[in-house]
Amino acid sequence: MNAMHQLVQQCRTTQWHQPAHSRRGFTLIELLVVIGIIALLIGILLPSLSKARESGRDVKCKSNMRGLAQALSAYTNDYKGQFPTNMFDAPERDTGKFSMMWHDVARIGQYLPTIDDANIVETNTRSQTVGGGIMICPNHPEGGRSYAMNYWASSADQWNTTSGPVRGFKPGFTNTGLANPAWQGRAFDATVAFADKMMLMTEAWGLFSSDQSGPGQVNESKRKWYAVADTGKWGFPSTRFNGGLGMSATSTIFPGDWIGNAPELRAATNPSQLNRYIPWYRHPRNRDDTLSKQGGANFAFVDGHVAGLKLSDVVEVQGNQSRTTLRALWSTRDTELTGLY
Repeated sequence: MNAMHQLVQQCRTTQWHQPAHSRRGFTLIELLVVIGIIALLIGILLPSLSKARESGRDVKCKSNMRGLAQALSAYTNDYKGQFPTNMFDAPERDTGKFSMMWHDVARIGQYLPTIDDANIVETNTRSQTVGGGIMICPNHPEGGRSYAMNYWASSADQWNTTSGPVRGFKPGFTNTGLANPAWQGRAFDATVAFADKMMLMTEAWGLFSSDQSGPGQVNESKRKWYAVADTGKWGFPSTRFNGGLGMSATSTIFPGDWIGNAPELRAATNPSQLNRYIPWYRHPRNRDDTLSKQGGANFAFVDGHVAGLKLSDVVEVQGNQSRTTLRALWSTRDTELTGLY
C-alpha cells in the first residue's frame, strides 16, 4: 500500500508536458507558403467577385429600364397608344412651367411609385422632372437620370401656340406641320410593327447637372448628372450609334454643361469628341475610357423587353463608315436608310 501511495503522490506532483523540442512555431518557409496560397486564392477569387458585382449592376440597369418601359406602356393605355411628348420650352397649361417632356413629374411621374425631383429647384421656371431610383444605371457615375426616350417615339416634338393652346407636331415635321426631310426618321406609336426591334428607350449621356441656382439649390457634394430627354433626332440610323456623318457635336445635338464637368465625360476636351448618342462604356463599366466604343449598353424595346447590345450588334463598320444591321431600329424608316454613312 505504501508503494501504491507513493506512486499516486508522484503522479500528482509530476508536471506532465511535452518535451521542449516538440513545441515549435511555423518556420519562415512554412509561413511564406501559407501567405503564397492565400494570395493565390485571392487572385483567383477577385476577378470572379468583380464579374459578379458587374453582373449585378447590369441586371439592376436592365430591371430599371424594364420598369420604365412598363410605365411608358401604361401611359399609352391612357393616351390612345401615344407615348409622351418631348416639347422643349412648351408652356405647361396646368402648372405654368415650361417644357413638356416624357420624364416630367406631370407625365411619367404619374406612373412611377416614387419621385425624386432633385434636378429642378422649386423656383425654376421649367417643369419638375423625375430622377433618382429607377432612373439611374448603377454604372453611370454620379448619375441622376441615365436613360432617354427614343426621339421618334415622341407623340410631339415641334409645337406652336399661334391658334391658342399648345399645338404639337410629330417628329419629322416642322412647327407648322410641314414634313422636314432633314430628319432621317418617322414617328411611331405603341402599335408600331416590329415592336421587338423598335427601341423605346436607350442609355444616354448625363449632360445636365443638378439645378445649382436659386433658393434650395443642390449641395455641390450631392451634384448629379441627368440625361437629355430623347436620343436619335439627328444623323442616320448607324451614325446615331457609331458617330460620323451628320453627328458632329454642336450645342443643338449635345447641349448642357457637360464639357469638362460631367464625370463620365471629363476626358472630353472638345465637343467634337461626343458624336454618338450611346455610352458604350457602361457594360461592363470602363472607368479608364468612357469614350470607348468597346463594351455595351442596354436598350428597352416597344414590346417591353430589355436587351444588352454591343456596337457590333447594331452596326457594321467599314473603314470610317457604318451601316445599320436593323437589329435595333430607331424608326420605321431605318429599312430605307441602310446605306453606308
